[in-house]
Amino acid sequence: MFYLAQTDLTELAEEWFVLKTAHEVLKKTITHLQEEKFPKALQIAATYFSKLTNQRYKRIYFDGGRIRVENMDQVIFTPEELSQATKEQLYLALRFALIEMIAGEYPFPILIDDGFVNFDKKRLDLMMELLRYQKTNNQVIFFTCHEETSKYFSPDDRLMLY
Repeated sequence: MFYLAQTDLTELAEEWFVLKTAHEVLKKTITHLQEEKFPKALQIAATYFSKLTNQRYKRIYFDGGRIRVENMDQVIFTPEELSQATKEQLYLALRFALIEMIAGEYPFPILIDDGFVNFDKKRLDLMMELLRYQKTNNQVIFFTCHEETSKYFSPDDRLMLY
């Protein structure tokens, strides 16, 4: 009976050690990402967001566990306070920043399926400019049913499916 209990205790101790080690590695990884990678991603995202909004917004940051954006008049907004198209610009800026952060280690194509339906002409022009930049680092696959977007691509860059 004693040896059985000792074996059980040893197995539990080994399991605890594995879980504790995994927890510590995960905690260090999260801290590393939050302190080093995420601030850089937010800086890149802020640059993209500024370009996509024609310089109307200048900063993206975290406050109280929430994303906040600051416009040129130093007024701070949460994403819920932005228009639908501006929220989408923010989402895309964050997404492209994260892609840029990991593209060196994990190059993969960017897939977009009619992602700009709420954009007016000016927003679409700015977005396509960003896509042209992104295609220098990643393959961009853009699906759309809007024929007018074809003007943003050369005939060699387009493939029409019917």
